Amino acid sequence: MLEKRLSFLAAAFIKGVIWGVWHLPLWFIPNSTQGDMNFIAFTLYCIILGLTLAAAYRLTKCIWVTILIHAWGNTILGGMYTLTSLNNYPSVKTLVVYALQIAAIMLILLIDKKRRKFMLK
Repeated sequence: MLEKRLSFLAAAFIKGVIWGVWHLPLWFIPNSTQGDMNFIAFTLYCIILGLTLAAAYRLTKCIWVTILIHAWGNTILGGMYTLTSLNNYPSVKTLVVYALQIAAIMLILLIDKKRRKFMLK
C-alpha cells in the first residue's frame, strides 16, 4: 500500500523503520538477545534487511524467498558478524556488509526494471 503512494525505496525505508520499532518490546524482556544491543544499530539493520527483503520480493514475487533471507539475517545476527557491532554502533565491517547489501538491492532493482521494460515490448 505504501508503494502506491511513495517510491519503492521510500516505502521500503519506512517499512524497515516500522520493523525496527516492532522489535522494541524485546529490549524490555530480561535475557533477550536484543537486550544488550544498541537500538539504533539494530534499527539500521532492520532498514537494510527490510530493503533487501522488499527488493527480493519485488523481483521474485515469492514470499518464501523473503522468508529464507529473513532466516539468513537472523542467523547472521545470531552470532556471525553483526552481534558484536549491534552491541555498539555499527563497526566498519558491518557498514561494508550493509553497503554490499545496498549494492545488491540496486542491482536487483535494475534487473527488475529491465525485465519489466522487456515484458512490455
